[in-house]
Amino acid sequence: MGRPNHRTRQKRHRPTLRRRLKQGRNKGRKPLGSNFHSQIILVIDAKDLYYFYFPLNYFIKVGDMDVKSILKTKLNSILNPDFDKAYIRGFFYLGASFIGLPTIFAMASVFYIESSAVSFFAEINNSPSLVSISIGLFCLVVSLYLYLVNKGVFHKKLNGIENRSSKNHINYFEGGFVSKEVGKRVVLDKKDRLLVLSEVVEKSPSIIKLTITRFSKNGELDSSFGTSGKVILDFDSDNTQVGHIMSNENCEFFVAAHSVLNENFQILVCKLNENGQFDTLYGDKGVVRLSVNEGNAYANHAYLQSDDSVFTVGHQFSLKSLVVTKFDSTGQLDKNFGVNGISIISKTSDHDWGVAVAVSIITPMNRLLVLFNSGHNSSIVCLNNDGEIYNKFGSNGFVELNSFLETKHMMRATSIALLNDGRILVSGYGNQGVLLCLKADGSLDLTFAQGGIAIIRGYHRTELQKVIVARDGKIFVAGNQSDGNSIMEGLITALNNDGSVYTDFGEKGYLYLKGNTKQRVTDIVAINKSNLIVLVEQDVMSYGYETTFLCTVSI
Repeated sequence: MGRPNHRTRQKRHRPTLRRRLKQGRNKGRKPLGSNFHSQIILVIDAKDLYYFYFPLNYFIKVGDMDVKSILKTKLNSILNPDFDKAYIRGFFYLGASFIGLPTIFAMASVFYIESSAVSFFAEINNSPSLVSISIGLFCLVVSLYLYLVNKGVFHKKLNGIENRSSKNHINYFEGGFVSKEVGKRVVLDKKDRLLVLSEVVEKSPSIIKLTITRFSKNGELDSSFGTSGKVILDFDSDNTQVGHIMSNENCEFFVAAHSVLNENFQILVCKLNENGQFDTLYGDKGVVRLSVNEGNAYANHAYLQSDDSVFTVGHQFSLKSLVVTKFDSTGQLDKNFGVNGISIISKTSDHDWGVAVAVSIITPMNRLLVLFNSGHNSSIVCLNNDGEIYNKFGSNGFVELNSFLETKHMMRATSIALLNDGRILVSGYGNQGVLLCLKADGSLDLTFAQGGIAIIRGYHRTELQKVIVARDGKIFVAGNQSDGNSIMEGLITALNNDGSVYTDFGEKGYLYLKGNTKQRVTDIVAINKSNLIVLVEQDVMSYGYETTFLCTVSI
C-alpha cells in the first residue's frame, strides 16, 4: 500500500469543527456555551481574523481592529450613538471596562493545535466577577439611556403634554384652569404677566361665559388679580364668546367679544384696570354694548392702538357683510371712522361676504388689514383711517389669497402678522398648513420660502391656527396635526424671516406636543428671545368637556 500523499494526509488529520467540538465533550470538558457567558472560538486563517459569538450564530470580520474598536463599532451599528457627548462616552467606556477587562483576565483557555494546520480554537471555561459584570452593565444601561434621551426617544411629558424634542424645554403652568374652561387667547402685559381669555361652559353647552386668568412671569397664579387670580365676566346674556384680549402701556386691558341674548347678537368691548376691576369711566360702567342692524352683528377679533382706541372686526348676518367698528379711548364710537364709527364692507360681484377672522395695522400708514373667509375663499381687505377701502392695495383694495395657490393647497385663513420690514404673513390650512408672505402692496413676496409660499407639513394633515413674529424676527406658526381619527397633536414650527425652516428648533424646525387626548395649540406669544408662551386646548371635539394647558417653550 502506497504512502498517502500530503493532500490525503492533511484531509485525514483535519477533522471538521463539529467533530472537534464532539471530541472536546467526549474528553469531559465543558461544551461551548455551558458558562453563563458566551464561549468564543478564534479561527486564524491567513491574514483575516474572525470571531464567533456562539448564541447569536454569526461571524463578524474585524481585521486589525482592537477590542475597544470592536465594541464601539458594534454598538454604533445598533444604536448609532452620539459619541461626541462626553457623558455618554464616559459611561460607555466605563461599562465596557468593567465587563471586558475582568473577562479577559479570567480567561483560562485550552488550545488544540494541529500540525501542518493554520488554525486553532480556544475554549473559555472560567467566569469573571459577577460584581464587575453588574457594575459594567449598569454603566452601559446609563449610557444607553442618556443617548436615547439626547435623541428625544423618551418624550418629555408634563401633565398630559409630551415634547418629542429634548432641545426645547417645556415648563408647565400648574393649575389655573378648571374643567370645561377652554383658553382661546393669551396676551402679555408690560410687566411680563400673562392674561388668558377663556370660554367656560356652564349647565349645558348652550351657556357660555368668559373668564380671565392671570399668571405671574414665573408661572404662578397672580392672587392680586380678581379672585385668586381669576375674573369671571358676566354680561347677563345667554352666551358670550371670545373675540380678543389686549393690554396697554399701563397694564390695563381690553376684551372684545360678542354676546347672544334672545337670539340677538351684540358686540361687546370692556376695559378692566390692573387688578381686574371694570374701569367705570369707560363706556357704561366699563362695558360697551353695540347692536348693528337690529342685533345681527358680532365681533371675532380686535386690535388695540397706542391711543387706546379699539377696532373690532366681525360679520353682519342680514346684510351679509363685514363689519368693522372703532371705539375711542372712552368707549364711544369714533365718528370719524366709517359711518358713525361703523364701516360695513358689502358683498360685491368679485368679493363674496365673509367672516372676519383677524385684523392688524400696517404702520406707519395706520391702515387696517382685515382677514376674512367666504366659502372656500380667503381674502384681505385694506382700509384707510376713515374706514374707506384703500384701493391701491391689491386689486381695488382686496387680495384673494387662494389665487396664489394651487388647487391642492387652497387655504382657509386663520391669522395675520407683520414682519419688522412691513411684509404681511397670513397663516391658514387646506390639505396642509400654509403660510403666505405678501409685500405691503398686497403682491406675493417671491423671495420668501418657495415663491412666497411656505407649506407646513407634519406627520399628518396640518392645520395652522396662529402666526407670530418674535422680537428677533423669527417666525412661529402653531396649530395641530391630525390623521382625521384618533390622533391630534399640537404643533409649532419655526422659520427664519426668509421662509426657510429654523432647524435648531424642535425636530428640524418642528415641535410636537402630544397628550393622552386630542390637542391643538390655540394661541402663542413670544415673551422674549428665549421663550414662547403656548396655550393648548385638550379634549378637542368633546364640546363642553375641553380643558386647557399653558406652558412655556424655550426657543
